[in-house]
Amino acid sequence: MSRDEVFAHLQNHTILHLGGMHFTGLTLLAEAVSQSSDVAGMRHQEGSDRRKAHWVSDISNDGIFLQSVYPKFGLDHKQFFFRKWISKYAKKIFPQSMVEKSNWMTLRDGIGRFALHPDHRVNERSSLVEPRAQVHLFSEWALFWDLGKKVLLEKSHSNLVASPFLHSLWGLDRTSSPARFLFLQRHPLAGRCDGGLVLGFSGFMFFLGLYLGFCGFRALQCALLRQL
Repeated sequence: MSRDEVFAHLQNHTILHLGGMHFTGLTLLAEAVSQSSDVAGMRHQEGSDRRKAHWVSDISNDGIFLQSVYPKFGLDHKQFFFRKWISKYAKKIFPQSMVEKSNWMTLRDGIGRFALHPDHRVNERSSLVEPRAQVHLFSEWALFWDLGKKVLLEKSHSNLVASPFLHSLWGLDRTSSPARFLFLQRHPLAGRCDGGLVLGFSGFMFFLGLYLGFCGFRALQCALLRQL
């Protein structure tokens, strides 16, 4: 697309970005909002390369994986599990002080990757807030939107930290930005229990025990109150 074409689309559309931590129901929310006749969710469009249709579904239609303009914040897990396996055994062989000096030996998933990692930063002052990046990003995402609809929806967990950048990028050379944001919040205990398979069996059992202990405490408290 040309700069003028992108500018016209930004004039006539609202871009709705959804964000939130993992296991907060973000994909479910995106699917529900996309049911509106005025909202275009990201999905494989008719006439596009059918070989990519399955891949778009595999990444849950997250916009961050469908672009090449700004960092993916480590959420693409590039060499993540291999490096994590090495670091696991390196910690048993080398002194802790030596291991901590290497960033990739202290890799963390989830919030530690896209929110706290020092290399994963884009904001309204980023050098990427410029016309070419705006045209490039919109052109890449436009392949997965129905541009005949008024609201263009994009969903990525990392929008929690990338929202200032996206707001400034879409508002470039405009009096106001067409970007809008909706974030999901969920109690961390419930979120991590849903992520039990990611935590591993021991982690899941820990949170299950914590939850059952809390339920037992509440039952005992109620029983004591009835006796008073």
